[in-house]
Amino acid sequence: MVSLQKIYINISQKNRDILDKIFIHLPDITISGGLVRSVVNEEPIRDIDICVKNDRFIFIINKILKLFDVTFVSIYNDFVKLEINEIGKEIDIINTGHVNAINYIQKNFDFSFTRLLLLKDENGYYIFGDESDFNDLVNKKLVYCGSDYPFSSRDRAKKFIEKGYKIDNYNLIKIMDDCSKEEIRLDKNIN
Repeated sequence: MVSLQKIYINISQKNRDILDKIFIHLPDITISGGLVRSVVNEEPIRDIDICVKNDRFIFIINKILKLFDVTFVSIYNDFVKLEINEIGKEIDIINTGHVNAINYIQKNFDFSFTRLLLLKDENGYYIFGDESDFNDLVNKKLVYCGSDYPFSSRDRAKKFIEKGYKIDNYNLIKIMDDCSKEEIRLDKNIN
């Protein structure tokens, strides 16, 4: 059983300045993905992933367009990528459909620590997720949770390894097994 909990964290002033500009206007958003890794490891924020349910997707996009000087980068199905010029960061808005962000992330994100969320309440910023996922992040351990896009996960694993993350043989084999299943599925669709 997964035990989700709050883990309050200190954030560098530079990252806090960026996040405060977002959270002051969008206090109820759910941030996930690489930003959580960047904040915990005190690395520069590359981009910001916001997950929202279908009924708030257009609302959040419109609110960001009204609040910030924004450049559209790309639009793909249920995924919009914007550049917020004021803070110089890309923001990815992910439509989770009718599923809440926590359930969507737990089901769809490929490595354990990518399933962690960054949230804010009156006590400050906190990571929300499973403690073992948080420990994987702190210990730079890659634990593969499955993916609809195993080739992307394979490529992401390579990038993580270059950054000092470790992956054991079991998780490496899981990725390769999913890649081989995807190749078989693609072959069947071609014939």
